[in-house]
Amino acid sequence: MTNNCIKLSLLSFLLVIFCIKCNKHINTSSYTPETIHKLISINKSSCFGKCPVYKLTIYNDGLMILEAKNNLDKLGVFHQNLSPAQIGEIKIKIDKLDFSDSKNRYMKNIPDLPVTTLDFFIKDSLYRRIESNSSMPKSLEDLQSELSQLYSLKNWNLAIKEKDLNSKDAIKNELQIDMDTAFHYLHLENIFKAYHLKMQNRISEYMNYYLFSYDSNKISPAEMVVLLRRIKGVRLVTFNKKLQPREEF
Repeated sequence: MTNNCIKLSLLSFLLVIFCIKCNKHINTSSYTPETIHKLISINKSSCFGKCPVYKLTIYNDGLMILEAKNNLDKLGVFHQNLSPAQIGEIKIKIDKLDFSDSKNRYMKNIPDLPVTTLDFFIKDSLYRRIESNSSMPKSLEDLQSELSQLYSLKNWNLAIKEKDLNSKDAIKNELQIDMDTAFHYLHLENIFKAYHLKMQNRISEYMNYYLFSYDSNKISPAEMVVLLRRIKGVRLVTFNKKLQPREEF
């Protein structure tokens, strides 16, 4: 075999290895919005005391996103996954609910009581909303009680710090995303096309670091950040920020 043939064979081998590595990073079919969607959320409002204020959203694959707002031991946006058995149990309880026999509101005229809002989804579309500050039918009470305990679980992963979430300089419909060099921004656009994710410009000439925009009317900023962070090959996701003018010296 000539030297040229050896070089050509080696080049072909390296190209195959490179493609295999690329495919490893971009195999993200399980993360498309068509296969992962919201199942249920629970939203707890404030009261005159120190009631926990948060929103917890659960997806059909077991993903939980916690938006911890007030009176919790941790504040900001967090995420973790339920086990298959845990999410299976929640799905069974939802399937057993008889919405034809339930009301939309179970409210007492007492302003100090916190309001619990349960939202039920089908393929990310809101199917039913039930608000309460008093007792509900037992099946709903049991489900609400189980969901209310989940925020106290350990091992939550921080996605957005409270100061970043509440920063007046944050542009929440624009995201700075840093990716592995083998990951192309077009793959992210394709995965999240349902939310109109679009690359706007490259932030760094030397890094795989881009500015993206998306439609915050189709998905909340907290959910968008967490879903992006789950993609293998995405290293960093942060809100874009308004630049403050420097003081002149």
